[in-house]
Amino acid sequence: MRQILRIAPVLILGGIALSLSSCGGGGSGGMSVTPPYGAFNMAVTDGPSDNFKHAWVTLRAIALHTDPDHDWSPNDNSWVKVSLPTPITFDLAQLSNGKLNQIVQNLTLPTGDYGQIRLFLDGPDDPLDASASAIQSASGALQWNDQVEYADAAGALHEAALEVEDDGKGLRLHGMFSVRAGTPLNLAVDFNLQDDIVPVDEDDTTAFILKPNLQYFDMANTGAIGGQVDTSSLCREEDDDHVGSCAFNVEVQAELIAPDGTRHFAARTTAINGDSGHFLLYPLMATDNTGKPLSYDVVIRGRRMATMIIRGVPTTNGATPTSGVTQVQSTPITVTPAPQEYQAQFSSLLQPLTGGSAVFQETLAGAGEVPYEIRWAGTDPFTGFFKYPVWLENAPVQFATYGSSGALAFAPVTPQEGVGSYAVATNEAAYYTLSHPVTIASSISPLVTTFAPPVPILATGVVNGTVSGTLAVANSGHFDHGMLVITRYGDVIDSIDVSSLLAAGGGPITFNLPAGSASTPQMGAYYLAYLRVWRGGEHHRAKFISIPSVIDLRTTSTVSNFTASIQAD
Repeated sequence: MRQILRIAPVLILGGIALSLSSCGGGGSGGMSVTPPYGAFNMAVTDGPSDNFKHAWVTLRAIALHTDPDHDWSPNDNSWVKVSLPTPITFDLAQLSNGKLNQIVQNLTLPTGDYGQIRLFLDGPDDPLDASASAIQSASGALQWNDQVEYADAAGALHEAALEVEDDGKGLRLHGMFSVRAGTPLNLAVDFNLQDDIVPVDEDDTTAFILKPNLQYFDMANTGAIGGQVDTSSLCREEDDDHVGSCAFNVEVQAELIAPDGTRHFAARTTAINGDSGHFLLYPLMATDNTGKPLSYDVVIRGRRMATMIIRGVPTTNGATPTSGVTQVQSTPITVTPAPQEYQAQFSSLLQPLTGGSAVFQETLAGAGEVPYEIRWAGTDPFTGFFKYPVWLENAPVQFATYGSSGALAFAPVTPQEGVGSYAVATNEAAYYTLSHPVTIASSISPLVTTFAPPVPILATGVVNGTVSGTLAVANSGHFDHGMLVITRYGDVIDSIDVSSLLAAGGGPITFNLPAGSASTPQMGAYYLAYLRVWRGGEHHRAKFISIPSVIDLRTTSTVSNFTASIQAD
């Protein structure tokens, strides 16, 4: 018998306390929890971006579930669902350097362990919410619930809708969250603009897609690392042309060694304050899952400057932006100019899925060293290439070991890959692990060096599934460009060009996706799709045509009845 728990959570938004209703239930894959209750608080933070002045999103609801693999349905009462009384719009681009935006406070939940959280956004095509229309951008009030403002190469500001591919199932935050009586659970959900917003080609215009890979921090286990970069070598923020040899787009990363011990990865990234040079990496995880204090290697990198690595920076549990911050150096850090730089681009599209990424790494000299993440870039999921080639510095790495007092003693180090060379590994958005890296060498002339992307490795227990079916077109000739877009948990993982099928009036279609099997189920191999179609030369956003059927490859490697159709307007 399913037990229905009726709870009355309290949500505080903008200082106003409101009483909401929500349901949770037990049964197969659902909750089996009873009172007492615990408090849940959630904030949003973000990493920096070189590309966006603003990035607004509008949140309308959240939902929680105990089962990490349970699929979302609005009619499934095993979810704890909380609809905000009114949607809230916030700017992700303003949430770096330790800034948090509190979106849920004092929400009362049944105690227990939760395995996932879904965030539901109002999309750009939904009616404009009051919270969005109240915000002023450079050209006036926001035009869309989700919107970006970016500067072109000449410094001119442009605005565009931010496409949200949540397909009604929300953006998934995966992890184990324990709600306990008497001890509030405080989470900070981490977006990362540099990674999560991907520019894509749309005929001769540019569109922007939110492809979130949400992370989170438990605010009961937080540290902070701060510092300051000497601004004398930095370009002035108002100098959009970045003339001369000054450094710009400077970012700071706190890196840990990956669980498999093969590389460092950026656990937190922030930008520096362009006026003062200050930076703050907060929140950071202060201890590992055994309670051991964590120390980080801090990477400072930017355009036209040598990358800097500071090893072994400790953290203190309980730190806040104003207390307990570990300062990497008591005085401003001087950067080394590196005016030579070049760009990198794939020579062929990323396969087997177009919606992936690449990490550009450098390894310090010496036995036992593993690569550091220097730059990360997502692909345009509609082309399998980078929308913009990745800028790389051609200079030795400046390396220092942290000390609790005095100035850091930086020294130039030639990376194992060579000066200006990088070990590049690729990955896919779902069910793959990093490829074996390939080394690309610096190339000042020509400016852009191209390389074939190495192939990501299919995860253990996952097989290559095949989907086949039909694209039916009732209005042949109306659209001459189209993509079949495959999504999973709100992330675009693959796309198939169907322009030729549009011209032919439809036809058979076959593509591949990661799949499970009866012996090794993969409960996340559950995909949705939509058609993104437009007519060349017409300067408006593409038309989105939803496909109601799901692609269920959780326990089988074959789906043969997939159907997508375009009806006459």
